[in-house]
Amino acid sequence: MAPLASASTKTKMYSWLACQTLGVRAKQREAIELAHRHGFESVEPLAEELATMSADDLKQIGDEVKSKGLRWGTATMRLNFNAGDTEFAAGMKSLPRLAKAMQTVGATRIYKFVNPVSDSLTYMQNFKRHTRNVSAVAGVMEDHGLRLGLEYSGPKTAWAAGHFPFIHTLAEARELIASTGKKNIGVDIDTFHWFTAHETVADLLGLTNNDVVTVDACDAPPGTPIDERLKENRELPCTSGTIDLAGVMKALQQIGYDGPVRADPLFRAAQGPADEAVSAAYQSVKRLFALIP
Repeated sequence: MAPLASASTKTKMYSWLACQTLGVRAKQREAIELAHRHGFESVEPLAEELATMSADDLKQIGDEVKSKGLRWGTATMRLNFNAGDTEFAAGMKSLPRLAKAMQTVGATRIYKFVNPVSDSLTYMQNFKRHTRNVSAVAGVMEDHGLRLGLEYSGPKTAWAAGHFPFIHTLAEARELIASTGKKNIGVDIDTFHWFTAHETVADLLGLTNNDVVTVDACDAPPGTPIDERLKENRELPCTSGTIDLAGVMKALQQIGYDGPVRADPLFRAAQGPADEAVSAAYQSVKRLFALIP
């Protein structure tokens, strides 16, 4: 299957395959093969797996990606920013090895979700912890040429589920980024969180390419009021038309975003074998890129 034409003719954005969010279990080489077979332009670097590989294996993986005409998408980081001091310190010890492995294969982007609520920390207490922890992680990533993306959570059902709501809008995520003073941090624009945070195309147009590390695209079933939607209430992109994906893609194009875009239905594509789920995701992303004028 030919790769999406959009990357070379319409936009600098490119499609990437992340198997896990499709409900597909695949190791790194399997993911690379699935991405190549189904026409994706890039594939998720499985950072934890890469960190266990030898230098020779990492070189082979990097060469394989290039030989198949692929590039790297965005990795997912396991270490939680809201972890306790002991847990966070332990996670930081393993982070340089992970970052070095990504650097070795040529991957440059990693992201992490920011928990939008706390039962024990006030907003400012949580903000100070996140400023410290995000800055520490970004410092390690910066040493290895990596950019760190922060994903905020928009649904009211998520940020109102605990005693102290925390970051759940684009503006708040940008305030956190600014507080770190790091230049290699940006946002993960997730269309579902953008939608449930009641944000607009104008909010996206206030960004620059440097502000955006990665993009997750999905649609949502119709009918449910925005403030009652659950974070799992997702569909493949361009399924229902509930979310203004055309507006999002045009805005990203206008600000010159040149990074990866994936289908992120939170496992909703896994209706059969891996190839069927990946193929369905590819077709949805193809429709998504076709929205760009």
